Amino acid sequence: MSARKDPEAVYVKATKAELARDWDLAFKLYLSAAEDFIHLKSTTGDSKVKSHADSRAAIALQRAEKIKSIHRDLTPVVRNAFSEQSQCSVLKKSSRVNGKRIPLWHDPRLPSEDLPDQPELARVQLAQSAVWKLPAELCTNWAHAPDDAEPQDIAQRIISDCSVCASIVVCLVHRKRFSSNLGKSSLHRHPSVRLEGSPASCLYDAEFHFNGSARRIFQIVIDDALPVSPNGDVLSLSTGGSNALWPRLLEKAYLKLMGGYDFPGSNSGDDLHSMIGWIPDYVCFHSPAFQREKTWAQVYQGFIRGNCVLTLGTPDQENVHWGKISLLPSHCYAVIDISDNEEDRTLKILNSWESGSPSAASPTFEMSWDEVCQTFEGAYFSWDPATFPHHLSFHGIWVRDDDGVTNGHASHYHLRLKFPSATTSAVDTSQKLWVLLTRHVTNTKENSDYVALRVESEFDRRISQQRIDQIAEAGSFTNSVHVLARATAEEIRDGSLSIIASHDGRTEEVAFTVTVFSTISSLSWDETTTKLPFSHKVDGTFTSKNAGGNYANPSYMRNPQYHLRISPEGKGQTAGRGTKARVVLVAQTDRDAPLNISVVWSDGSRVFDVAQTDIVCGSGTYSYGLASAVGDLLAGSYTVIVSTFEAQKHLGPFSLRAESPRRVSLEAIPQEGAGMYSKVIKGSWQGDTAAGSPSSSKYTNNPFSHLHIPSTCQIKIRLQLCSPTNPVIHRFLHTS
Repeated sequence: MSARKDPEAVYVKATKAELARDWDLAFKLYLSAAEDFIHLKSTTGDSKVKSHADSRAAIALQRAEKIKSIHRDLTPVVRNAFSEQSQCSVLKKSSRVNGKRIPLWHDPRLPSEDLPDQPELARVQLAQSAVWKLPAELCTNWAHAPDDAEPQDIAQRIISDCSVCASIVVCLVHRKRFSSNLGKSSLHRHPSVRLEGSPASCLYDAEFHFNGSARRIFQIVIDDALPVSPNGDVLSLSTGGSNALWPRLLEKAYLKLMGGYDFPGSNSGDDLHSMIGWIPDYVCFHSPAFQREKTWAQVYQGFIRGNCVLTLGTPDQENVHWGKISLLPSHCYAVIDISDNEEDRTLKILNSWESGSPSAASPTFEMSWDEVCQTFEGAYFSWDPATFPHHLSFHGIWVRDDDGVTNGHASHYHLRLKFPSATTSAVDTSQKLWVLLTRHVTNTKENSDYVALRVESEFDRRISQQRIDQIAEAGSFTNSVHVLARATAEEIRDGSLSIIASHDGRTEEVAFTVTVFSTISSLSWDETTTKLPFSHKVDGTFTSKNAGGNYANPSYMRNPQYHLRISPEGKGQTAGRGTKARVVLVAQTDRDAPLNISVVWSDGSRVFDVAQTDIVCGSGTYSYGLASAVGDLLAGSYTVIVSTFEAQKHLGPFSLRAESPRRVSLEAIPQEGAGMYSKVIKGSWQGDTAAGSPSSSKYTNNPFSHLHIPSTCQIKIRLQLCSPTNPVIHRFLHTS
């Protein structure tokens, strides 16, 4: 986040620039001063300062409008997305969930005249005529009940919140093993607060980490009443004979945030991130990228050191068995212990579901790591962010593209992270850097948004430009709220990372947060990666005729091609040709289509043969829905090739956008033979017809075709192989 600026100082600089007739700088500074004054007005509690800031902002905007009305050729001003004002604005926009206000935790606590409303009850609770009762009404000695419970005391009863119950179980495990206050510390009791007409003995604020920051669940203040049946059975999470209250209140607070007890389901990674702020991490055991031994080593060390808690998830299918134990479908199981000895690696697992059957199997059982990987679908790990001494966040907004070009309305945000590069050639494997993408949620009942995260180093980009016939493993879309990516030791050596956060969905604007956790100090954002002043966008369509596939296909050159022009710096025709300008090219299409951009040397005309040395810059390996190429290019003309991975498979619209600090333009290059009649003849060389070059005595045995031309015309003939091989081929046109 950029440092806070003094708006008066910025305004003075603007007036000096205006007097010096530097109209571009004056216009930019006046707008910046106005933005700073508006931010000051929204953050101060002093009415005099608020009034002064309001009037000064109006004056700064008037000066900017005056300059703009006189000087029409001003350089466009791009808003600084990294400024404190912009960052706070994003977080404030995400301060309503399900219509309820959840302000930032450190915002002043506003008084409320309303009684705390109870969470909406689930249908199964209403079917049992649930009512709200205080703890003292349920148990006469509640005040003397133990403050804590054993992990085995937690039981999921009639609410479908197995992930929430499992999350509270692993918090209890951590509290017991490491004497921590995990889970309970999120509840803040206000025993002196009493609202007239409320039967509650006390009220609680919940401090949850939600939508990119710690937040006070303000309109979700909870009391200590619990839903019970008329005969006194608690119809929510049970803490057994311990009667511990805080696990039930934590469940109540979280479900109130999520829209009520009629919970649509979640996973413990998302739940624990909200409840305690730990880093969510999901591993699918059946993914080709799953590394069983490496994952075990990481999780075992993290668990015994108190840096990791975990749960296990079953697939959405019936009849999943392990031995005599029948596992519930789409269910979350808590891991309460891990052991590693010379004989076996074992996990102790707890099922919190209360079946109600006296003959039910024991809720705890042990499985080996190998059996866990074969039986369960995946694991949800939660990592303590305190193990990373350095954190850096960015809050942004995806804006849906409504031009109808992409079917999924995908939008993307490109960030560049800077940090000190390695001073030696040796790889320091102790350094760690994780990147977490969090999609902000405003309606917990909807889950139609997809997100993707791609993280790569400059080294990766240089290598991947040599792999334009491959698909990237990372960066695929998921409907999860969080996506975690890890940078390797080799990537960290490079001193910078490219981060692309993507969204695909129907919502017009969706906020997000990118958080970096690292053992490396001096992390910073490259603030030049925001939208550049000049841009040009074109739309195109992949059809059966031009979708030529990747570089390995003979039809690659049929892909859509564009003439990229980069204007020289300055006003003269030759000014600045010797200096390079940053150019960013972004192509996007449907999220399921692997996409690539290649920029090649040319005079802006269609190219038919591309070698690696011809590629000036490119997006590298094919990535789903989005391809981004960044290069420092001289002024002049280039050819841009946009392609999908497989020929004639991913058909449909796409868009291509170029951005630069200089004026740029894109123009579609017509296909070869556009506007001409065409005739395709297919043949093959077989046996005697593969007769060699003109120097061969059997040359006339080669395949030939007779072409009849009734009048004078222009003609083009292209001989092309149907499969990627490397023979020397020759075509000969004979007139008769």
